[in-house]
Amino acid sequence: MKKRQLDAIKRMNTILSFVLSLSIVFLFSLQPLKAQVPPPPPLPDSGSSAGNGVTPGEPIYGKVDGTPLSQAHPEDITNENFPDKIDSFDYPNADISDVIKAISRLTGKNFIIEQGVKGKITIVAPTQITVAEAYRAFLSALASLNYTVVPAGKFLKIKNSRAAQRDSIETYAGEYFPNTDQMITRIIKLKYISATEVDKQLRTLPTKDGEMRPYEPTNSLIVTDYGSNIERIMKIIKELDVPGFEEQLAVIQIYHAKAKNISDLIDQIINKDNKKNNSRFSSSRFNRNNNNDPGGSESYSLVTADERTNSIIVVGNEIGVKKIRGLVKKLDFKLRLEDSGGVYVYPVRFGDAEEMAKTLGGIAKQDATTKTKTPTTNNRQEAAPAPPKPIFGGDVNITADKQTNSLIITASRQDYLVVKNLLSKIDVSRDQVFVKVIIM
Repeated sequence: MKKRQLDAIKRMNTILSFVLSLSIVFLFSLQPLKAQVPPPPPLPDSGSSAGNGVTPGEPIYGKVDGTPLSQAHPEDITNENFPDKIDSFDYPNADISDVIKAISRLTGKNFIIEQGVKGKITIVAPTQITVAEAYRAFLSALASLNYTVVPAGKFLKIKNSRAAQRDSIETYAGEYFPNTDQMITRIIKLKYISATEVDKQLRTLPTKDGEMRPYEPTNSLIVTDYGSNIERIMKIIKELDVPGFEEQLAVIQIYHAKAKNISDLIDQIINKDNKKNNSRFSSSRFNRNNNNDPGGSESYSLVTADERTNSIIVVGNEIGVKKIRGLVKKLDFKLRLEDSGGVYVYPVRFGDAEEMAKTLGGIAKQDATTKTKTPTTNNRQEAAPAPPKPIFGGDVNITADKQTNSLIITASRQDYLVVKNLLSKIDVSRDQVFVKVIIM
């Protein structure tokens, strides 16, 4: 029994020795194959990187471990993809190139420093922060010297912020954009307010290195600035771009008056209000008012009369159109029968009807010409003399009937009373001379 156990142990040892020998032979056979694997490609130098946005002579800081370069994106350095923490990031009055080298080591990004980029920056971070937070502090320090980071192929280039506007900076049109001191371009699409008016009113919000331009065909703003300042501009625009400011067209029918007369009255009322607010009638205003109306203040870009259909055409926002409708409702009412006017017959008592028709007709014609030439509030200069006040409120037509020596007057009730008052002064009996002849 013991002999069989000893034999089994010997056989097991023999098998283990054979397996161990095979393993050693196999490992030694792999060494030539490993020697045939080519080394990683070397990092391209400044002389062979023209295709990557590198200008010969510009210093390059980046990884030197031989790993291939990846496409550079300045905005992808966030706490999500760079969560590693560092104990401190203190650089008091440090040369800008030293800080760039430190950031390059932390992030693994490759930087090109444009010629002329120099200066001292100070970053004080004695406590533990993430790599992403260190990079954001680095961007803010660059912005303090009017420098920014822009992608240049597989590198990140540091250059003057103002000059970066004409470079290949990142453009964003969706919801996401980096809220850092990185120079970017943001396309802001407006829904309710005019991009042109926003540009006029908020053009001072971009930094001295940024700019804002409207694009009217799509009612959008193109803003190039630091991402942190664009975030501030976006918050302001969000409060202004609310429903009620989008322009709409409305045609308001006039039933009892002349559309031209109503339009002129509305024009005077609106211009009087705008003069108090130091704004022009043709300018669309979008500042919020002080009442509880969520639509803000009214704005108009057009209020004109269509005499063919006797209606008023209004182009403005919802609040503006609503105000015009309210004014029309107050002005367009049916006159009393005795005030509505019509055709009147005035029998001439002492004079000649034809002569009086010529005289009064000339007055009415001259009055109509005066009203036509009277400038509106839009183009009236403050120093211009006051125009003569019209005599008649509307059109007056006077013809003579020779057979009855009468005047046929077509006018409103008020204008007829004016004509009648004139007639009372000219249709009077003349002094007669009595001649007495005595025949002897």
